[in-house]
Amino acid sequence: MIPGGVVAGTKARYRNVAKRVNDSQMTDSVTNETTTPVTAVKPQIGWGRIALFAGLFLIVIAVIYSRQKEALEVWNTLRAGNPGLIAAAMAVQVVYWTTFAAMYQTSYRVVGLQSRVRDLLPVWLGSLFVSIAAPAAAPAVFMDDAVRRGQSPAKVAAGILVLRLTDFGTLTVFIAFGIATMATRMNVHPWQSATLLGHCVALLILVGVTLAWSGPLFLARWRPQALRGVLNTVRNAVNGTFRLLRRPEPLTIGGDHDWATHHAEQFSHSADLALANPIRLVAPAAVATLAHLLDWASLHIMLHAFGIDADLGTSLIAFSACLLYWIVSPTPDGVGFVEAAVALSLVTIGVAKQPEAIAAAIAFRGITLYLPVLLGGICLPRLAAGKGTG
Repeated sequence: MIPGGVVAGTKARYRNVAKRVNDSQMTDSVTNETTTPVTAVKPQIGWGRIALFAGLFLIVIAVIYSRQKEALEVWNTLRAGNPGLIAAAMAVQVVYWTTFAAMYQTSYRVVGLQSRVRDLLPVWLGSLFVSIAAPAAAPAVFMDDAVRRGQSPAKVAAGILVLRLTDFGTLTVFIAFGIATMATRMNVHPWQSATLLGHCVALLILVGVTLAWSGPLFLARWRPQALRGVLNTVRNAVNGTFRLLRRPEPLTIGGDHDWATHHAEQFSHSADLALANPIRLVAPAAVATLAHLLDWASLHIMLHAFGIDADLGTSLIAFSACLLYWIVSPTPDGVGFVEAAVALSLVTIGVAKQPEAIAAAIAFRGITLYLPVLLGGICLPRLAAGKGTG
């Protein structure tokens, strides 16, 4: 048995220590309030997110394994090209990745969000990894990052829509010039060539996709009540699904924290910032244009790496086919379709034979898709654990 005096003395010492700690915390609190802003609490490790991203990683590995012949072909074609030019094309791509992250930064700024390029780059790479297995889930990587930073998911969604509008809008101009250049080189009308006709149809689809991406912004700007009705429908559907599973409803209804009302207001405010003064869209559009020029330059170098004597018009044709079918394709990120479209375009205009055209297309896809996806797979676990950003 412990003597009562010892117990009493121990309690007294703990009370004194607790008092000193409490006084110290109060002093620190006063100092912080008067000198520095309050910092956010460091997020805990999200084991659920880690499990989700680990599952996606396994899915991607399975996809790569099922396409191991194509993966080996990418490696072999990269070895067959000019190493110096391939390295130069890769260096331009690294600059392109940074510029694309800057495109997110400027798009976020349009809707009132502040972010840093070095924080957004791993998030974008992680979204590329996710898009290979589940394209529709890629924006969730940005939403997850926004929640972890204490930012509004609705504002982030609006920022992504601004990016899609400026990215696809500027890209449409490049693709239209590429198709026109191809028609001039072949000296035919678009309907007289199956390849050209396919490109024109795909371009019309891209225009439709661009309008569809920008639709929610215009709806939130001029018909906010309609947007709230759409979100109410989404909320009821989600909550109904959870009720069927006998789980608590995740989206609140009514009161000051109504999910649909809150997100509609946040999204409408962001749409007002973006569309009330269109001059704000100039910055993301300019960055998007710079990114496309860098991507075009990388492909131009890659074509020469495989012995294709391409001028700027030729590389623009290949670039247009590459980006067009990257977006307008039934497969995730245009896997298979992009390589075929680029090679077919080069062969059709008579600047390359089929083997070297396929080699250049696969090599370019290796540094523009497969390498970033690999880096994204490395970034995702750190993002899921809350360590990927500062």
